[in-house]
Amino acid sequence: MRGALALESALATIESAARELAAMADMDKGQEPARRLMSAMYEVGLQTRRDAAFHTSPRLREWVVRTAPLLAQGKPALVHWMCALEARLAGRFDWSWVEACLARSAWEFLLELYGGTFLKRLSEEVSSEKTDDRLRQLDCHQGYIPDAAVPAGIPTSHWWWWAPCSPPASRAPASISVPDRNPEEQEGPGNERALAVDIELASVESAAHDLAGEPDWNKGREYANPLMQALYAVGLRARRDASFRDSTRLRATVLRTAPLLEQGWRSMYEWLSLLEHRLTGTFEWSYSKACIQRSAWEFFRELYMDTSLQEFVLGMTGELVDDVLRQVADFEGFAPDASVPLGIPASHWWWWAPDAPPAHRADR
Repeated sequence: MRGALALESALATIESAARELAAMADMDKGQEPARRLMSAMYEVGLQTRRDAAFHTSPRLREWVVRTAPLLAQGKPALVHWMCALEARLAGRFDWSWVEACLARSAWEFLLELYGGTFLKRLSEEVSSEKTDDRLRQLDCHQGYIPDAAVPAGIPTSHWWWWAPCSPPASRAPASISVPDRNPEEQEGPGNERALAVDIELASVESAAHDLAGEPDWNKGREYANPLMQALYAVGLRARRDASFRDSTRLRATVLRTAPLLEQGWRSMYEWLSLLEHRLTGTFEWSYSKACIQRSAWEFFRELYMDTSLQEFVLGMTGELVDDVLRQVADFEGFAPDASVPLGIPASHWWWWAPDAPPAHRADR
């Protein structure tokens, strides 16, 4: 029932926002209705993939035909939304990777839903090529969402969800759940934050299960990659959002996954050792990727300090990695503060090395 209500709300939101955009002359004022429209477009597009009956229903077709002229009138605002997405990916990456995937899928669902209308040329008029190129540049730093955490219904043609890995040949239903949302975070269009939090927490849990289930620690350190990327996203969100940092949902996920990470501790140790090895050898990474990996480890330590992993966390400080980073920073560092992601605390000094972090960055 709740899913049906959410779908009704999404359909109504798109129609309402489309009417606003059609009647709007000032494109700058169209940013908020365009955001609401595209967020709801993701919900509707996903439902067409999950429910074949809805996808082929006369009701959906009538709704598409009714709203297409409104979107055609509001097309400048949609073009502006896509250009803003491209610009946001090209600048300081202050989203989570999941939020970028949600936005890119929303655009793809728009093209799919309205492909049979006079909006069908939109994909030719507004290319997503630059956006996709930027996603490919970012994916090795930000990606690695486990397949079990990718929302059910996302087609494998939306490759960005799995990048830098390839999408699976076939998709099973999602098997990972997350704690219930707070009442103010229930499903509904426009709540990209709640969707992103769901997927980020599910990514941590899915990767932790994979890590615990791999007896070969040498193979297990490869499972540690998606785990650490997920912990980087969760840790950064906790720094940016005090309500999320203090939420029972985050705490429940940490407590539930701590025993799994205990089982996979050797693989995590090997992941950290491999990070040190990669930094001491031929430096083939970008410095920003090294900083992300180091921050991911620090966020892991912060999140799991007060759990059964405390002894492991206290012992694995990353000191050897830090020694190498100080040496590498003399040649690869000097990142301006404006390029450091929002939420990175000054205690993560490697982002600014060899310079000191700015005084105005608080640790929380």
